[in-house]
Amino acid sequence: MFNRLLHFDWSVRADKRWYGTALRTGDGWTIEPARPAPDDVLSLLFAQSDTFATLAGFDMPIGLPTAIRASFPQGRFPEVLLELGQGAWQTFFDVADHITSVHPWRPFYPQRALRGQKQQDLARALGVEHIDQLRRRCERAGHGSPAACPLFWTLGANQVGKAAIFGWRNILQPAVRRGAHLWPFDGDLDTLAKQSGVVVCETWPAWAARALGLERNGYQSKRKQLDRRDWCRQLLRQQKAVWYWESAALDQMATGFGSRAWGEDAFDAMLGVLHMTSVVDGHHPEEYPEDPTLLNWEGWILGRAGAVTWRRCSGGR
Repeated sequence: MFNRLLHFDWSVRADKRWYGTALRTGDGWTIEPARPAPDDVLSLLFAQSDTFATLAGFDMPIGLPTAIRASFPQGRFPEVLLELGQGAWQTFFDVADHITSVHPWRPFYPQRALRGQKQQDLARALGVEHIDQLRRRCERAGHGSPAACPLFWTLGANQVGKAAIFGWRNILQPAVRRGAHLWPFDGDLDTLAKQSGVVVCETWPAWAARALGLERNGYQSKRKQLDRRDWCRQLLRQQKAVWYWESAALDQMATGFGSRAWGEDAFDAMLGVLHMTSVVDGHHPEEYPEDPTLLNWEGWILGRAGAVTWRRCSGGR
């Protein structure tokens, strides 16, 4: 049984990295307040890993698009991940300054925003016809969700590419070397939950909000405290899983995570961990894919509808 859940709202900026925690308590989960992520995230992940079975969700891409697989070493993503940034792949994490420097061994672009930069230029430099081919299947539009920013594009408010670079080098690579497993590459939740240790998965707070049934009109935004407070009230009225709230967590929910700029990040951290409790307890489908391409290379977002599944959460983990 997973008895500790962590969810990280990830960012290239340290002040925007927050995490939520849920600890198994009897028939439910004790929900702790959202907190700023520590500098040493690895120590947090592996704390008491010989005792706790930990599922840690990160709001960042975990996997690579199929369109460029032929340029990479043979093997599954978890093994290839460990080769990136060294040897023949030494420049993989170096963001290209100019489109002429982009190739599969250096796919991230651009280093800074300049006039005339286009995602289509990145697509052509990596040998595909359209930028959508640089999105993994779970990042494409569908099932009521817009397309996510492609992994290798480094501009935009979310800075997905640069956040992934930092996360892969500082979290994923060392965590896998220390024995962490990656969902779905290393198995479904039923299989991975039977082991003590750390399992890392990819999450998406926007999908968590949808899965948790939060009602939203076109004028609401998670950047607004009043809107966050409205959604928190909706969450407090439901019990997708059994949630026992610590008083500090209830205070955060009651105020919509306050008026500070980091309120939206703390809110996303909480959304993610609440959705994870519902997936682990079987109230929402795990969406474990059967497609070998997704299982071995692209990965999937936990609970994201659209995977062809062969097994869904049966509860009781």
